[in-house]
Amino acid sequence: MSAAYWRRAMNTAAASAVRPLPTAPVATAGAPIDGSAGTPRWLAWLMQHIAWRHVLVLLGVLLYPFVATPFFTYQIGAQALALGLIALSLTFLGGYGGMVSLA
Repeated sequence: MSAAYWRRAMNTAAASAVRPLPTAPVATAGAPIDGSAGTPRWLAWLMQHIAWRHVLVLLGVLLYPFVATPFFTYQIGAQALALGLIALSLTFLGGYGGMVSLA
């Protein structure tokens, strides 16, 4: 298949599948997003994008050091961070560089 044929096939398929993007209401500089007059824009944005499960996970992460024993906090946490860093670096090297060495 030639490059010109491929480009023509891609352009004709894309032209028939083009749909207009949905338009969002435009907020002015001082107006809140949700329409309530007393809520600041940043708080309205947070209330739209943060669910209850996000708050629950944040609360759990903040309370964990006070509930867990020092063994879990230091030993297990440090090992998890170190092994996670190794796994992340191997993923980065293998995915982007194509070079994985376990030597």
